[in-house]
Amino acid sequence: MANAWTKLVQEKFRLGRLSNPSFSLGEAMKSAKKVYKKGVELSAVSRKTRGRKSRGKNSKTRGGRKPWYVRAAK
Repeated sequence: MANAWTKLVQEKFRLGRLSNPSFSLGEAMKSAKKVYKKGVELSAVSRKTRGRKSRGKNSKTRGGRKPWYVRAAK
């Protein structure tokens, strides 16, 4: 089962081969990249990714930041 990206690349590749027999799959991907997901609403995407931010390596939940003399020892 092909997804939207695969279908788009295949279509770009097919159309490219009609005009230029040496048209490569890489060129088809580059041209498909320019038009893929142009019509997606940003609010729909941001709703999925909204949530709690992950904490970094030096977060308080993992013991907090190490003292300067421990960090400088590296």
